[in-house]
Amino acid sequence: MARAIFAIAMLVFSLPTEADEPVDCSGNSLQSEAQSVLPIGDDTSRKVEIAVEGETLAISLAAGQDVRFVRRFVLPPSCPARIQLVRAVVASWAGTTATVAVATDPPRLPSPRAVDCELDAAFVGSLAQTSFAAGGELSFRLTKPRAGWASRLSLLGQGPHHIALGGGSAGFGHAALGAGAGYRLDWRRLQLEFIGQAWLALLYVNGRDFVANYSAIDFDFGLSAALRGTIKWGPVRPFIAVELLGWLRPEQIRASGSAATQASLPQIEVLFVAGVGYDLWAEKKGRKKNGLR
Repeated sequence: MARAIFAIAMLVFSLPTEADEPVDCSGNSLQSEAQSVLPIGDDTSRKVEIAVEGETLAISLAAGQDVRFVRRFVLPPSCPARIQLVRAVVASWAGTTATVAVATDPPRLPSPRAVDCELDAAFVGSLAQTSFAAGGELSFRLTKPRAGWASRLSLLGQGPHHIALGGGSAGFGHAALGAGAGYRLDWRRLQLEFIGQAWLALLYVNGRDFVANYSAIDFDFGLSAALRGTIKWGPVRPFIAVELLGWLRPEQIRASGSAATQASLPQIEVLFVAGVGYDLWAEKKGRKKNGLR
């Protein structure tokens, strides 16, 4: 009776605890864990090799001398997770392979995305005082998955506005590069986004209906704030937006001659935007959802 109690006590104290979990997550330690999963008495033609390559965990499964299969996974962050992954892959392989052939393909973990990317193209109508001009805009949106905040890079081109100047008129417009950020709110298929950007622009001015017409080019700087509404339709994102754009440098133009006159260019514009965006990660998201790569 005493011997039985002593044997049970030794068995209880020999059970592994959390403190006994291996803390060494090197390739050699993981390879030992992998070899321990192979059935006792298994033939020696099957071998497992583990290697940690930066942020990648490589598991090499060999059956026979000339048959080798290598599976690579994103390196799990914790040691227990790495051990669990190695044990699961090797156990699946050992239970379904013959001596020289692998019958099934071990499952792969999907690679986490670093960013979501969206490309937008839009028609832009610009209202400056009483002058209306058409233009276009291309923008690129980058954000972390499921994050509200996003960074933006935009390219804006405007057709010329026209203002009266003496006996003729002057045309002016901007070609601008913008960078900024936005915050997006999601309600199922509807998205509402607040966007702020800073602009570096090339301002062009030309005269019309004068005896001699001249052109000029200058640099300008601007700030904008926009409110944008988007409908999610698969990877396609049709949207409309209203944007208030202010140019920071006061600019004046002058017509010389017998009746010299000058005028100030409008510094405030209201932009009406309508376009469509495309989620560049949409196809890969669908594949990963189904467990494919």
